[in-house]
Formats: sequence, C-alpha cells, structure tokens
Amino acid sequence: MAEDYFLKESLREDAKKRDVEAEIPIQTRYLRGFVHTTNIDTAYIVSELTHRYFSHRGLHKVIDPLDVDNPAHEHDSWYPAFIKTGMDHNIQLDTNPVEDNEWTIFFNNRILDDDGKLLGVCGVGIKMARLQSLLHDLETQHDIEIYMTNEKETSQIGSKRLLLDKRYLTLTERSDPPKPITFLQREENGWQCRVGLEEFGWELIINKSDRGGAQPFSFLIANNVLLLLCLFGVMFFIIHRINRSEKKMLTKMAHIDVLTGLENRSAIDRVDRMLQKDSLPGALFVIDVDNFKRINDTLGHPAGDIVLRRIAGILKNSFRKGDVIARIGGDEFMVYSPGMVSLESIREK
Repeated sequence: MAEDYFLKESLREDAKKRDVEAEIPIQTRYLRGFVHTTNIDTAYIVSELTHRYFSHRGLHKVIDPLDVDNPAHEHDSWYPAFIKTGMDHNIQLDTNPVEDNEWTIFFNNRILDDDGKLLGVCGVGIKMARLQSLLHDLETQHDIEIYMTNEKETSQIGSKRLLLDKRYLTLTERSDPPKPITFLQREENGWQCRVGLEEFGWELIINKSDRGGAQPFSFLIANNVLLLLCLFGVMFFIIHRINRSEKKMLTKMAHIDVLTGLENRSAIDRVDRMLQKDSLPGALFVIDVDNFKRINDTLGHPAGDIVLRRIAGILKNSFRKGDVIARIGGDEFMVYSPGMVSLESIREK
C-alpha cells in the first residue's frame, strides 16, 4: 500500500485542496476497497502536508503533531514519534478511536515519493481480540496457558487477560542480546517456560500443569519435546507471522489497483522486463475513456467507479489470461499481448 502509485498521487492532490470534497474522499474509497479486499479491521492514511487523517470510514480528523500534549490530541502523538524514529515501518499497540476505542495492533508504514520525500504514513490495524482468539485456540489444542508480558510485567496480553498500563506501547527493534529460554518448576509438578521476545522487549510465558500425578520436572521436559518445539512455533507465529503476512499483503497490494483488481502502473515495469527477457514481438494497447470526467461531475465518483470496474471486467473477458492488463491512470488502461502480431487481430481487439 505504501508503494501504490495512486495513493501517492491522491496525497499530492490532497495537498492542493483547502477543503476536502463534499463526497467521499478518494483516500477513503481507496481504504474501503483495501479493507474489503484484505479482510483486516482498519486502514488509515495520514498526509504529511495537510495532516488529514483518513480512515476507511471517512476523514476522521486533522491531527496536530505540534500539540500532542493537549488532551484533545492525545491519540496524535504516535505520528510525530514514528516520523522521528526514521524507521520505514513499526508495530504499535494502542486503542483505536475509529473502532470504539478497541485495543488494536497497528502496522505503520512510511510513504515516500520517488525522491525519498515524506508524503505521509499509511497502515492497517488488527484488533487485539484476534490475537487473543489465536492464543485461546493454541491453549485449547495443547492444554497450556499462554500470555505475553513486558519486561516489568506491568502489561500482559493473554486469551483471558488484557492489562496494558501505558497509553501508547510501540514495539521497536532492540539491540540487546536475546534472553535464554528458562524453565521453572511450579506447584504440583507443573512447569513454566519463559521465552524472550527480544525484538520487542516482551516475554512469552507458557504455563503447563501436571494433572497426571507427581512426575520429576526433568521427565516432563524430556517427554514434551514436541511441545517445546511448539513453544518456538507459538513465539514465531504470534509476533512474526502477523508482521510477515502484513508485509506480504502490502507487497502484493502495491502492484494491484484496489478499485478494479487489475494491475496498477507497476505493470509498465513488468512489461519492460518481459520485453528484455523475450524478443518475441507483441501488441501494446493504451486505452483512454472519453468524457470520463463528465460522469464524475454529473453522476458523482461512485458512478465513475462503477464504470471503471465494468471496463476492467470487459478487458478481462476480452483478452487472454497471459496478457498483462492494467489501470495506469485515472481513466487510462493498458494491455500488453505477447505474441500478437497479426494486424487483423489487433484491429479486431
């Protein structure tokens, strides 16, 4: 999403406007399509030039990075803090004012233009309830208790507990050496395993009770090798898979036009690589929709979106599966058909 050409263009256009248009802003329509396509809980864009905060529900507010100490702007401090880090992306835990102040895991991504200039920040959010549901499934499957806690154990996240004592909790990379995995014997011959999540400064705690009688602690460890491997899997799955899946999704979406489902302007580079790799000639179609602006001006942008989606459907049905079909501008489309050399076939298309 942070590399989407149309998203960057929308931020440049937004900077030219004194007021947001009366109809649904293009950023909101973009985010709605993104949320619908990926089935995430929330998505947002903040313009660096206007400081307008767009969510999939509309223009949420205009943030004030210079007045974050004001209680009225308490939810805005994350933005200047993230920009100040210089990081391309990070993970943040916070309540979400757009979604009834539910605790949410946010993935923030910096948006840069071709010259590396900051255009804004975009990101997605996953409700904490999803993580708690995952923990509950793992606990049920392996008959264990799992929760995460910070270094001072003042905050805890588990399937049945959620204690976060700080208003803003940003998970950033750490340079400290990793903590070892430790086992502690508990009452009634149960045990506890503590795994350091050194990247985030948290620990993963796994508690196991022994209901089968008094067995030595060493025997429990020796006979739970598979469970021990599971613990590593849980650690990796809970933290890293969320982040990796998000990166994979964003990478894929960076090449897809959310409105039509076609490839976006990045298809031009793909066609260029195809031509360099294969000398087989083909046909390149550049298609422009006449009088498209009139549709938006008279019927509104939702009607224009319907037209663009219909045209995308016609193109998909009219060309081969191996052809490159893309939306490269507001009302401009491109199709590359490798191997099509007959002028008669080209004219027919």
